Amino acid sequence: MRASLAACVLLASGISAAAPALAQREPPVQKELLERVGFWAEHYVKDPPEFTATETRREGRPGKRGVMEVREIVSRYVARREAESRETVSIDGRDVAAGKHEERGPILPESISGPLSLVSRLGRDTQLRMRYFFAADTADVEIAGDEVVIGYRPLEGEPLAEVDGKKVWGQGQAWVHPDDGHIVRAEELFEFKGARYSTAVEFFFEEELKAWVPRQVTVRVFEKGRMQAERIYVYSSFAPLGTSRADTAAPSSKPK
Repeated sequence: MRASLAACVLLASGISAAAPALAQREPPVQKELLERVGFWAEHYVKDPPEFTATETRREGRPGKRGVMEVREIVSRYVARREAESRETVSIDGRDVAAGKHEERGPILPESISGPLSLVSRLGRDTQLRMRYFFAADTADVEIAGDEVVIGYRPLEGEPLAEVDGKKVWGQGQAWVHPDDGHIVRAEELFEFKGARYSTAVEFFFEEELKAWVPRQVTVRVFEKGRMQAERIYVYSSFAPLGTSRADTAAPSSKPK
């Protein structure tokens, strides 16, 4: 299905098989598709779903002899339109005192690492600052359905974000549905002070909430070709804000 979809994309974009290699790699996205994605992204950012969930965070950093040390933190997570919050329940299976908040500093600047930030890249108000093109599927997970992969990067002189007062350009791609423009996955890559940062967010439609919510967020930091840190957030037990359905048990499905 993906091969036939790619062929349709090329035909719809007016790119022939004899076109230059660069054009084959980056055929432009049709205006109609960008508008659909832009409307969906704009609405999602302005009116994001509010919910409670169980957040299981697995994080790893190189320890002695280069062995990756991994720990697991389970928290009650609350997503509100104005802010998010979490209260730690357990660390590596050990219960944490009620009301205690355990948090380590982010390994990625929050301004470029959150699901809303990645969705906003495709909003209508940012489209004039960005270059969009059809991209190859490079996801390390299987994306179900017939999504189209859109690549993006800022135009010259227009960074995606600023980190520590420095401009960060980066690039990304998103898996979007061609009919209504909803996003099922977004990835982004930045380089800053000799380190490479990657973020990937997977979304799914939660039936009880009737909304698209993050299922998993993966953040990785690389230096000199080696992974220096990794955080994987997995969300489960979703419930509308104001209910107490979100439990304290770790989800049964572990990150890949």
